[in-house]
Amino acid sequence: MADPKVKCEDGYLTVFFSLILTVMISLCLALLFGVKRNTGRMEGECITDVAMNSALAEFHRELLNQYNLFFVDSSYGTSYCSYRNIEEHLMEYAWKNLNADGVFMGKAFHNPSGLTLQDIEITGASVACDEGGAVLRRQAVDVMKQQIGLFYIQQVQSWFQTVEQYGLHTRNLLEEEQKVVKELQKWDETFSEDCLDQAATGTTIVAFWKSGVLYYVVDGLEISAQKITPKYYVSGRDRYCGTGMQPGVIFEDSFIDRLFFQEYILAYTGHYKQEKENGLLSYQTEYILAGGESDAENLEKVAEKLLVIRGAANMVSLLGDSTKRSAAQALGTLMAAALMVPELEKLFTALLEILWSMAEAIYDVAHLFRGKRIPLIKQDTDWYYSLEGLFSGVFLESWKDEADGDPGEGLSYEDYLRILLCLENEETITYRLMDIMEMDIRQTPGNQYFRMDGCVDGFRALFTYKDGNGDLLEIERNYGY
Repeated sequence: MADPKVKCEDGYLTVFFSLILTVMISLCLALLFGVKRNTGRMEGECITDVAMNSALAEFHRELLNQYNLFFVDSSYGTSYCSYRNIEEHLMEYAWKNLNADGVFMGKAFHNPSGLTLQDIEITGASVACDEGGAVLRRQAVDVMKQQIGLFYIQQVQSWFQTVEQYGLHTRNLLEEEQKVVKELQKWDETFSEDCLDQAATGTTIVAFWKSGVLYYVVDGLEISAQKITPKYYVSGRDRYCGTGMQPGVIFEDSFIDRLFFQEYILAYTGHYKQEKENGLLSYQTEYILAGGESDAENLEKVAEKLLVIRGAANMVSLLGDSTKRSAAQALGTLMAAALMVPELEKLFTALLEILWSMAEAIYDVAHLFRGKRIPLIKQDTDWYYSLEGLFSGVFLESWKDEADGDPGEGLSYEDYLRILLCLENEETITYRLMDIMEMDIRQTPGNQYFRMDGCVDGFRALFTYKDGNGDLLEIERNYGY
Protein backbone atom coordinates (compact mmCIF):
# COMPACT_ATOMS: atom_id res chain seq x y z
CA MET A 1 0.00 0.00 0.00
CA ALA A 2 1.39 3.44 -1.10
CA ASP A 3 2.40 5.91 1.47
CA PRO A 4 -0.06 8.89 1.36
CA LYS A 5 2.68 11.17 2.60
CA VAL A 6 4.78 10.54 -0.51
CA LYS A 7 1.84 11.23 -2.83
CA CYS A 8 1.29 14.55 -1.18
CA GLU A 9 4.95 15.56 -1.67
CA ASP A 10 4.86 14.60 -5.38
CA GLY A 11 1.87 16.87 -5.87
CA TYR A 12 3.72 19.82 -4.35
CA LEU A 13 6.61 19.37 -6.76
CA THR A 14 4.31 19.27 -9.79
CA VAL A 15 2.60 22.50 -8.83
CA PHE A 16 5.97 24.14 -8.08
CA PHE A 17 7.45 23.22 -11.45
CA SER A 18 4.25 24.29 -13.25
CA LEU A 19 4.48 27.72 -11.67
CA ILE A 20 8.22 28.03 -12.44
CA LEU A 21 7.66 26.94 -16.04
CA THR A 22 4.96 29.58 -16.50
CA VAL A 23 7.31 32.28 -15.25
CA MET A 24 10.19 31.02 -17.35
CA ILE A 25 8.08 30.86 -20.50
CA SER A 26 6.86 34.41 -19.88
CA LEU A 27 10.41 35.58 -19.34
CA CYS A 28 11.62 33.86 -22.50
CA LEU A 29 8.80 35.34 -24.53
CA ALA A 30 9.58 38.79 -23.12
CA LEU A 31 13.23 38.31 -23.97
CA LEU A 32 12.37 37.15 -27.47
CA PHE A 33 10.08 40.13 -27.94
CA GLY A 34 12.83 42.45 -26.65
CA VAL A 35 15.39 40.83 -28.91
CA LYS A 36 13.12 41.28 -31.90
CA ARG A 37 12.40 44.90 -31.02
CA ASN A 38 16.05 45.70 -30.34
CA THR A 39 17.04 43.89 -33.50
CA GLY A 40 14.73 46.20 -35.38
CA ARG A 41 16.27 49.23 -33.67
CA MET A 42 19.79 48.00 -34.37
CA GLU A 43 18.80 47.38 -37.96
CA GLY A 44 17.35 50.88 -38.20
CA GLU A 45 20.44 52.44 -36.66
CA CYS A 46 22.73 50.57 -39.06
CA ILE A 47 20.65 51.65 -42.05
CA THR A 48 20.57 55.23 -40.75
CA ASP A 49 24.33 55.36 -40.27
CA VAL A 50 24.98 53.88 -43.71
CA ALA A 51 22.60 56.38 -45.36
CA MET A 52 24.08 59.38 -43.52
CA ASN A 53 27.66 58.40 -44.34
CA SER A 54 26.72 57.74 -47.94
CA ALA A 55 25.15 61.18 -48.28
CA LEU A 56 28.26 62.82 -46.82
CA ALA A 57 30.39 60.85 -49.27
CA GLU A 58 28.75 62.91 -52.02
CA PHE A 59 30.87 65.95 -51.16
CA HIS A 60 31.42 68.43 -53.97
CA ARG A 61 34.48 67.19 -55.84
CA GLU A 62 35.45 70.50 -57.46
CA LEU A 63 35.24 72.35 -54.15
CA LEU A 64 37.57 69.76 -52.67
CA ASN A 65 39.97 69.85 -55.62
CA GLN A 66 40.28 73.63 -55.75
CA TYR A 67 39.81 74.65 -52.10
CA ASN A 68 40.37 71.50 -50.01
CA LEU A 69 36.94 71.82 -48.37
CA PHE A 70 34.27 69.20 -47.70
CA PHE A 71 30.70 70.30 -48.38
CA VAL A 72 27.63 68.61 -49.83
CA ASP A 73 26.05 70.67 -52.61
CA SER A 74 22.33 70.55 -51.80
CA SER A 75 21.49 71.39 -55.42
CA TYR A 76 23.39 68.35 -56.75
CA GLY A 77 24.29 70.24 -59.91
CA THR A 78 20.83 71.70 -60.49
CA SER A 79 19.63 75.30 -60.21
CA TYR A 80 17.63 74.60 -57.05
CA CYS A 81 19.21 74.26 -53.59
CA SER A 82 17.00 72.40 -51.12
CA TYR A 83 17.27 70.08 -48.13
CA ARG A 84 14.63 68.00 -49.91
CA ASN A 85 17.31 66.96 -52.37
CA ILE A 86 19.42 65.58 -49.51
CA GLU A 87 16.35 63.81 -48.10
CA GLU A 88 15.77 62.11 -51.43
CA HIS A 89 19.35 60.88 -51.53
CA LEU A 90 19.09 59.61 -47.96
CA MET A 91 15.84 57.86 -48.86
CA GLU A 92 17.50 56.19 -51.84
CA TYR A 93 20.45 54.90 -49.80
CA ALA A 94 18.23 53.66 -46.95
CA TRP A 95 15.80 51.95 -49.32
CA LYS A 96 18.55 50.19 -51.27
CA ASN A 97 19.99 48.71 -48.09
CA LEU A 98 16.59 47.60 -46.78
CA ASN A 99 15.40 46.13 -50.06
CA ALA A 100 15.63 42.39 -50.67
CA ASP A 101 18.27 43.05 -53.32
CA GLY A 102 20.13 45.52 -51.15
CA VAL A 103 23.75 45.03 -50.19
CA PHE A 104 23.37 45.39 -46.42
CA MET A 105 20.11 44.16 -44.88
CA GLY A 106 18.89 42.53 -48.06
CA LYS A 107 21.72 40.14 -48.93
CA ALA A 108 23.67 40.02 -45.68
CA PHE A 109 20.97 39.78 -43.01
CA HIS A 110 17.68 39.44 -44.94
CA ASN A 111 15.92 42.16 -42.90
CA PRO A 112 15.05 39.92 -39.90
CA SER A 113 12.65 42.39 -38.26
CA GLY A 114 10.73 43.20 -41.44
CA LEU A 115 11.69 46.86 -41.15
CA THR A 116 10.28 49.31 -43.69
CA LEU A 117 11.22 52.97 -44.18
CA GLN A 118 8.36 55.43 -43.70
CA ASP A 119 9.91 58.88 -43.92
CA ILE A 120 13.12 60.93 -43.65
CA GLU A 121 13.17 64.58 -42.58
CA ILE A 122 16.13 66.97 -42.38
CA THR A 123 15.63 68.73 -39.04
CA GLY A 124 18.76 70.89 -39.14
CA ALA A 125 21.65 71.76 -41.44
CA SER A 126 24.89 73.69 -41.16
CA VAL A 127 25.40 75.83 -44.29
CA ALA A 128 28.69 77.46 -45.35
CA CYS A 129 27.25 80.97 -44.90
CA ASP A 130 25.90 80.41 -41.39
CA GLU A 131 27.10 82.54 -38.48
CA GLY A 132 28.76 85.09 -40.74
CA GLY A 133 30.67 82.41 -42.62
CA ALA A 134 32.11 80.80 -39.46
CA VAL A 135 31.06 77.37 -40.77
CA LEU A 136 33.38 77.77 -43.75
CA ARG A 137 36.13 79.44 -41.71
CA ARG A 138 36.26 76.46 -39.35
CA GLN A 139 37.16 74.09 -42.16
CA ALA A 140 39.60 76.56 -43.74
CA VAL A 141 41.40 77.09 -40.42
CA ASP A 142 41.70 73.32 -39.90
CA VAL A 143 43.26 73.03 -43.36
CA MET A 144 45.91 75.67 -42.65
CA LYS A 145 46.75 74.38 -39.17
CA GLN A 146 47.95 71.22 -40.89
CA GLN A 147 50.05 73.13 -43.43
CA ILE A 148 51.84 75.97 -41.65
CA GLY A 149 53.46 76.52 -38.27
CA LEU A 150 52.45 78.85 -35.47
CA PHE A 151 55.74 80.78 -35.66
CA TYR A 152 54.82 82.49 -38.93
CA ILE A 153 51.34 83.30 -37.61
CA GLN A 154 52.95 84.99 -34.60
CA GLN A 155 55.12 87.05 -36.95
CA VAL A 156 52.05 88.31 -38.82
CA GLN A 157 50.44 89.08 -35.47
CA SER A 158 53.44 91.22 -34.49
CA TRP A 159 53.13 93.20 -37.75
CA PHE A 160 49.48 93.88 -37.06
CA GLN A 161 50.25 94.95 -33.51
CA THR A 162 52.75 97.48 -34.88
CA VAL A 163 50.10 98.84 -37.25
CA GLU A 164 47.63 99.20 -34.38
CA GLN A 165 50.22 100.64 -31.99
CA TYR A 166 51.05 103.56 -34.30
CA GLY A 167 47.60 103.81 -35.91
CA LEU A 168 49.11 103.34 -39.36
CA HIS A 169 45.74 102.37 -40.86
CA THR A 170 43.90 105.42 -39.54
CA ARG A 171 46.37 108.27 -40.09
CA ASN A 172 45.74 110.20 -43.30
CA LEU A 173 48.70 112.33 -44.37
CA LEU A 174 46.73 113.98 -47.15
CA GLU A 175 44.26 115.37 -44.61
CA GLU A 176 47.16 116.52 -42.43
CA GLU A 177 48.78 118.23 -45.42
CA GLN A 178 45.55 120.05 -46.30
CA LYS A 179 45.18 121.19 -42.70
CA VAL A 180 48.70 122.65 -42.67
CA VAL A 181 48.11 124.37 -46.02
CA LYS A 182 44.94 126.00 -44.66
CA GLU A 183 46.90 127.33 -41.69
CA LEU A 184 49.51 128.76 -44.05
CA GLN A 185 46.79 130.34 -46.19
CA LYS A 186 45.65 132.30 -43.16
CA TRP A 187 48.94 134.20 -43.53
CA ASP A 188 48.87 134.28 -47.30
CA GLU A 189 45.71 133.39 -49.26
CA THR A 190 47.73 132.71 -52.40
CA PHE A 191 49.90 130.07 -50.72
CA SER A 192 49.86 126.59 -52.33
CA GLU A 193 52.10 123.54 -52.38
CA ASP A 194 54.03 124.77 -55.42
CA CYS A 195 55.42 127.59 -53.29
CA LEU A 196 57.72 125.03 -51.74
CA ASP A 197 60.03 124.80 -54.71
CA GLN A 198 60.40 125.85 -58.32
CA ALA A 199 60.05 122.26 -59.57
CA ALA A 200 56.58 122.06 -58.04
CA THR A 201 57.48 118.86 -56.21
CA GLY A 202 54.93 119.51 -53.46
CA THR A 203 52.10 119.91 -55.95
CA THR A 204 53.12 116.73 -57.77
CA ILE A 205 53.20 114.64 -54.61
CA VAL A 206 49.79 115.85 -53.46
CA ALA A 207 48.33 115.39 -56.94
CA PHE A 208 49.35 111.74 -56.94
CA TRP A 209 47.66 111.18 -53.60
CA LYS A 210 44.47 112.93 -54.67
CA SER A 211 44.10 111.21 -58.04
CA GLY A 212 45.24 107.73 -57.02
CA VAL A 213 48.68 106.35 -57.61
CA LEU A 214 47.95 103.03 -59.30
CA TYR A 215 48.77 103.94 -62.89
CA TYR A 216 51.84 105.82 -61.77
CA VAL A 217 53.32 103.10 -59.59
CA VAL A 218 52.52 100.32 -62.06
CA ASP A 219 53.47 102.33 -65.13
CA GLY A 220 54.93 99.90 -67.64
CA LEU A 221 53.39 96.89 -65.89
CA GLU A 222 50.43 95.03 -67.34
CA ILE A 223 47.08 95.28 -65.51
CA SER A 224 44.22 92.83 -65.97
CA ALA A 225 41.06 94.18 -67.60
CA GLN A 226 38.77 91.41 -66.26
CA LYS A 227 35.39 92.46 -64.84
CA ILE A 228 32.56 90.74 -62.94
CA THR A 229 29.07 91.59 -61.64
CA PRO A 230 29.18 91.24 -57.82
CA LYS A 231 25.39 90.96 -57.39
CA TYR A 232 25.47 87.54 -59.04
CA TYR A 233 27.56 86.12 -56.21
CA VAL A 234 26.89 85.23 -52.60
CA SER A 235 28.02 88.52 -51.02
CA GLY A 236 25.68 90.55 -53.22
CA ARG A 237 22.48 88.50 -53.21
CA ASP A 238 19.94 87.09 -50.76
CA ARG A 239 21.44 84.00 -49.14
CA TYR A 240 20.03 80.70 -47.97
CA CYS A 241 20.54 80.09 -44.26
CA GLY A 242 20.85 76.93 -42.21
CA THR A 243 20.56 76.31 -38.49
CA GLY A 244 24.11 77.35 -37.62
CA MET A 245 27.20 75.45 -36.53
CA GLN A 246 26.82 71.72 -36.03
CA PRO A 247 25.85 70.72 -32.46
CA GLY A 248 28.93 69.76 -30.49
CA VAL A 249 31.36 71.43 -32.91
CA ILE A 250 33.62 73.92 -31.14
CA PHE A 251 35.22 76.74 -33.11
CA GLU A 252 36.70 79.61 -31.11
CA ASP A 253 37.11 81.93 -34.11
CA SER A 254 39.87 83.69 -32.17
CA PHE A 255 42.32 86.22 -33.56
CA ILE A 256 44.86 83.44 -34.13
CA ASP A 257 42.18 81.51 -36.03
CA ARG A 258 41.58 84.63 -38.08
CA LEU A 259 45.27 84.75 -39.01
CA PHE A 260 45.11 81.11 -40.10
CA PHE A 261 42.05 81.94 -42.19
CA GLN A 262 43.93 84.79 -43.89
CA GLU A 263 46.72 82.37 -44.73
CA TYR A 264 44.08 80.15 -46.28
CA ILE A 265 42.89 83.06 -48.44
CA LEU A 266 46.42 83.78 -49.65
CA ALA A 267 47.12 80.08 -50.26
CA TYR A 268 43.98 79.42 -52.32
CA THR A 269 43.44 82.69 -54.20
CA GLY A 270 45.59 84.59 -56.66
CA HIS A 271 46.84 88.16 -56.40
CA TYR A 272 48.87 90.67 -58.40
CA LYS A 273 51.94 88.97 -59.94
CA GLN A 274 50.79 85.59 -58.57
CA GLU A 275 47.53 85.03 -60.39
CA LYS A 276 45.62 81.78 -59.94
CA GLU A 277 45.47 79.67 -63.07
CA ASN A 278 42.01 79.69 -64.72
CA GLY A 279 40.61 82.16 -62.17
CA LEU A 280 37.75 84.36 -63.39
CA LEU A 281 39.42 87.35 -61.73
CA SER A 282 43.18 87.71 -61.86
CA TYR A 283 43.52 89.67 -58.61
CA GLN A 284 41.34 87.61 -56.31
CA THR A 285 42.87 88.63 -52.98
CA GLU A 286 42.52 92.26 -54.03
CA TYR A 287 38.82 91.60 -54.77
CA ILE A 288 38.41 90.15 -51.27
CA LEU A 289 39.90 93.37 -49.87
CA ALA A 290 38.07 95.84 -52.11
CA GLY A 291 34.96 94.15 -53.53
CA GLY A 292 35.05 96.13 -56.80
CA GLU A 293 33.73 95.12 -60.21
CA SER A 294 37.08 94.89 -61.99
CA ASP A 295 40.64 93.82 -61.38
CA ALA A 296 41.86 97.35 -62.10
CA GLU A 297 39.45 98.90 -59.57
CA ASN A 298 40.40 96.41 -56.88
CA LEU A 299 44.11 96.85 -57.49
CA GLU A 300 43.74 100.63 -57.31
CA LYS A 301 41.90 100.45 -53.98
CA VAL A 302 44.57 98.17 -52.55
CA ALA A 303 47.27 100.58 -53.76
CA GLU A 304 45.48 103.41 -51.95
CA LYS A 305 45.27 101.36 -48.74
CA LEU A 306 48.97 100.56 -48.99
CA LEU A 307 49.76 104.23 -49.58
CA VAL A 308 47.97 105.22 -46.37
CA ILE A 309 49.86 102.64 -44.31
CA ARG A 310 53.24 103.42 -45.88
CA GLY A 311 52.74 107.17 -45.50
CA ALA A 312 51.89 106.89 -41.81
CA ALA A 313 54.72 104.39 -41.23
CA ASN A 314 57.22 106.73 -42.89
CA MET A 315 56.01 109.59 -40.73
CA VAL A 316 56.61 107.48 -37.61
CA SER A 317 60.06 106.60 -38.90
CA LEU A 318 60.89 110.22 -39.75
CA LEU A 319 59.75 111.62 -36.40
CA GLY A 320 61.87 109.00 -34.65
CA ASP A 321 64.98 110.03 -36.60
CA SER A 322 66.62 113.12 -35.13
CA THR A 323 68.74 113.69 -38.25
CA LYS A 324 65.73 113.82 -40.56
CA ARG A 325 63.76 116.00 -38.16
CA SER A 326 66.68 118.42 -37.96
CA ALA A 327 66.91 118.58 -41.75
CA ALA A 328 63.19 119.35 -42.06
CA GLN A 329 63.40 121.94 -39.30
CA ALA A 330 66.40 123.64 -40.91
CA LEU A 331 64.66 123.93 -44.26
CA GLY A 332 61.43 125.06 -42.58
CA THR A 333 63.36 127.78 -40.74
CA LEU A 334 64.97 128.90 -44.00
CA MET A 335 61.61 129.11 -45.78
CA ALA A 336 60.05 131.09 -42.93
CA ALA A 337 63.03 133.44 -42.92
CA ALA A 338 62.75 133.93 -46.67
CA LEU A 339 59.16 135.10 -46.18
CA MET A 340 60.23 137.08 -43.12
CA VAL A 341 57.53 135.37 -41.04
CA PRO A 342 59.33 133.35 -38.34
CA GLU A 343 55.98 132.26 -36.90
CA LEU A 344 55.58 129.94 -39.92
CA GLU A 345 58.65 127.85 -39.08
CA LYS A 346 56.68 125.05 -37.38
CA LEU A 347 54.06 124.94 -40.12
CA PHE A 348 56.69 124.74 -42.87
CA THR A 349 58.57 122.07 -40.96
CA ALA A 350 55.38 120.00 -40.48
CA LEU A 351 54.51 120.38 -44.18
CA LEU A 352 57.98 119.28 -45.26
CA GLU A 353 57.80 116.21 -43.02
CA ILE A 354 54.41 115.25 -44.43
CA LEU A 355 55.44 115.69 -48.06
CA TRP A 356 58.69 113.84 -47.48
CA SER A 357 56.80 110.88 -45.95
CA MET A 358 54.24 110.94 -48.77
CA ALA A 359 56.88 110.92 -51.49
CA GLU A 360 58.69 108.02 -49.82
CA ALA A 361 55.38 106.16 -49.57
CA ILE A 362 54.79 106.49 -53.32
CA TYR A 363 58.23 105.02 -53.89
CA ASP A 364 57.46 102.21 -51.42
CA VAL A 365 54.18 101.19 -53.04
CA ALA A 366 55.68 101.30 -56.52
CA HIS A 367 58.46 98.96 -55.46
CA LEU A 368 56.13 96.61 -53.62
CA PHE A 369 54.29 96.14 -56.91
CA ARG A 370 57.65 95.41 -58.53
CA GLY A 371 58.47 92.58 -56.14
CA LYS A 372 60.65 94.52 -53.70
CA ARG A 373 60.46 94.32 -49.91
CA ILE A 374 59.80 97.37 -47.73
CA PRO A 375 60.30 97.35 -43.93
CA LEU A 376 57.18 98.23 -41.96
CA ILE A 377 59.04 100.87 -39.94
CA LYS A 378 62.11 102.06 -41.84
CA GLN A 379 65.55 102.73 -40.46
CA ASP A 380 67.67 105.62 -41.75
CA THR A 381 69.48 103.43 -44.29
CA ASP A 382 66.17 102.19 -45.73
CA TRP A 383 65.06 105.61 -47.03
CA TYR A 384 65.27 106.31 -50.74
CA TYR A 385 64.79 110.09 -50.75
CA SER A 386 66.82 112.70 -48.97
CA LEU A 387 65.11 116.01 -48.29
CA GLU A 388 67.59 117.95 -50.41
CA GLY A 389 67.31 115.50 -53.28
CA LEU A 390 63.53 115.36 -53.13
CA PHE A 391 63.10 119.11 -53.53
CA SER A 392 65.80 119.28 -56.14
CA GLY A 393 63.72 117.33 -58.63
CA VAL A 394 64.75 113.76 -57.72
CA PHE A 395 61.08 112.84 -57.16
CA LEU A 396 60.47 113.38 -60.86
CA GLU A 397 63.29 111.11 -61.89
CA SER A 398 62.37 107.71 -63.24
CA TRP A 399 63.15 104.84 -60.90
CA LYS A 400 60.66 102.55 -62.66
CA ASP A 401 63.30 100.97 -64.87
CA GLU A 402 65.47 99.79 -62.00
CA ALA A 403 66.78 96.32 -62.80
CA ASP A 404 65.31 93.40 -60.94
CA GLY A 405 67.68 92.20 -58.28
CA ASP A 406 67.78 91.55 -54.60
CA PRO A 407 64.29 92.32 -53.23
CA GLY A 408 65.89 93.62 -50.06
CA GLU A 409 64.82 93.23 -46.45
CA GLY A 410 61.39 93.81 -45.04
CA LEU A 411 57.84 92.89 -45.95
CA SER A 412 56.74 91.77 -49.41
CA TYR A 413 53.58 92.81 -51.23
CA GLU A 414 51.97 89.58 -50.01
CA ASP A 415 52.93 90.42 -46.42
CA TYR A 416 51.22 93.79 -46.74
CA LEU A 417 48.15 91.97 -48.08
CA ARG A 418 48.20 89.99 -44.82
CA ILE A 419 48.12 93.24 -42.85
CA LEU A 420 45.27 94.61 -44.96
CA LEU A 421 43.27 91.41 -44.44
CA CYS A 422 43.70 91.88 -40.68
CA LEU A 423 42.13 95.32 -40.98
CA GLU A 424 39.04 94.21 -42.91
CA ASN A 425 35.78 92.96 -41.41
CA GLU A 426 36.06 89.18 -41.07
CA GLU A 427 32.52 88.46 -42.25
CA THR A 428 33.00 90.66 -45.31
CA ILE A 429 36.18 88.93 -46.45
CA THR A 430 34.60 85.52 -45.81
CA TYR A 431 31.67 86.22 -48.11
CA ARG A 432 33.95 87.69 -50.76
CA LEU A 433 36.08 84.56 -50.60
CA MET A 434 32.89 82.60 -51.27
CA ASP A 435 32.32 84.87 -54.27
CA ILE A 436 35.70 83.80 -55.63
CA MET A 437 34.82 80.15 -55.03
CA GLU A 438 31.57 80.54 -56.94
CA MET A 439 33.29 82.38 -59.79
CA ASP A 440 35.88 79.67 -60.32
CA ILE A 441 33.73 76.59 -59.73
CA ARG A 442 30.99 77.82 -62.07
CA GLN A 443 33.55 77.71 -64.86
CA THR A 444 33.92 73.95 -64.48
CA PRO A 445 31.65 71.44 -66.29
CA GLY A 446 28.29 70.78 -64.67
CA ASN A 447 28.63 73.53 -62.05
CA GLN A 448 27.14 76.57 -63.78
CA TYR A 449 24.55 76.97 -60.98
CA PHE A 450 26.91 76.36 -58.07
CA ARG A 451 26.33 78.53 -55.00
CA MET A 452 28.10 78.46 -51.65
CA ASP A 453 24.96 79.13 -49.61
CA GLY A 454 23.68 75.76 -50.84
CA CYS A 455 26.73 73.92 -49.48
CA VAL A 456 26.07 71.86 -46.35
CA ASP A 457 28.79 71.12 -43.80
CA GLY A 458 26.64 68.78 -41.69
CA PHE A 459 22.98 67.94 -41.08
CA ARG A 460 20.57 66.35 -38.63
CA ALA A 461 18.01 63.88 -39.98
CA LEU A 462 15.02 62.07 -38.46
CA PHE A 463 14.41 58.57 -39.88
CA THR A 464 10.99 56.93 -39.29
CA TYR A 465 10.69 53.14 -39.70
CA LYS A 466 7.93 50.57 -39.16
CA ASP A 467 8.79 47.10 -37.93
CA GLY A 468 7.06 43.79 -38.68
CA ASN A 469 4.61 44.32 -35.81
CA GLY A 470 3.50 47.68 -37.18
CA ASP A 471 5.28 49.67 -34.46
CA LEU A 472 6.95 52.95 -35.45
CA LEU A 473 10.63 53.50 -34.76
CA GLU A 474 12.24 56.98 -34.90
CA ILE A 475 16.01 57.47 -35.10
CA GLU A 476 17.65 60.92 -35.26
CA ARG A 477 21.29 61.40 -36.16
CA ASN A 478 23.58 64.42 -36.59
CA TYR A 479 26.47 63.88 -39.01
CA GLY A 480 28.98 66.30 -40.51
CA TYR A 481 32.56 66.83 -41.62
